[in-house]
Amino acid sequence: MTDAATAARDQPLIAIDVVPMSFTTADGLRVATARRPYAPFAGREALPGVLLDAAERLVEGARRALRTKTGIDAAAVRHLAQVGAFDGPSRDPRDTAISIAFLAVASPRAADGTAAAATSTAGLVSTARTAGAGPTTGAGPTTGAGPTTGAGSATGAGSATEAGSATEAGSAIWRPAVGADPGLPFDHDAIVAAAVDHVRTRLWRDVSLTRALLGEVFPTSAAAQLHTALHGTVPDAGNLNRSLRTNPALVRAAVPATTSGRGGRPPATWTWVD
Repeated sequence: MTDAATAARDQPLIAIDVVPMSFTTADGLRVATARRPYAPFAGREALPGVLLDAAERLVEGARRALRTKTGIDAAAVRHLAQVGAFDGPSRDPRDTAISIAFLAVASPRAADGTAAAATSTAGLVSTARTAGAGPTTGAGPTTGAGPTTGAGSATGAGSATEAGSATEAGSAIWRPAVGADPGLPFDHDAIVAAAVDHVRTRLWRDVSLTRALLGEVFPTSAAAQLHTALHGTVPDAGNLNRSLRTNPALVRAAVPATTSGRGGRPPATWTWVD
């Protein structure tokens, strides 16, 4: 029979990996990575992640990963939700680890604040590619205000990252959320795919998530651009306008008179019902 010491030693590590995401009409839908300072895969881009401390809640670990690895602080996170759990005995070359993956929608201000770092390091991105698993089934969304509940299980793996938090915040490297294949280490490509699928399947049904992505006031064109980024097809204009008009969470926003002299009606702009 296994004694207590052996049982404790055989327990897998619990890692927290986060997919930072941001959307603007200028830059589209983007996700962020951070360059790893440690082996394995030192110098490679990976999702921000940490090992969960003994007395730490999952959501606290996610916020710590964002702050220490990308410089995104809690005030810049509009929405935080669990995506799923990723496991597998060989997902991390150092030890057996289970990753609890989060999606963090960051304000455009946070993304713009790290754009310079992304530009300066873009030429150093490794061209290595790893095979990624398909998206996994995630848990229901949670808001970023309080602790989150357990996610649904998913196959795959996320990185078991360093136990100690960094003393200086790292820099986020932003890239398109869909279509790019950065070949992230561990199973981080699969985690990104799961996060994008989480957004795709919950857009509009999850008001908190949709509001975090589109902002407090947005034009119809922004909603169309976000739909296109997620689904790969341009939405029918009539259907989109109808769905916005009939959405109980939305109202038409007052738009100041234009001074462009082009005439015509201003574009429809929407805001959220509090």
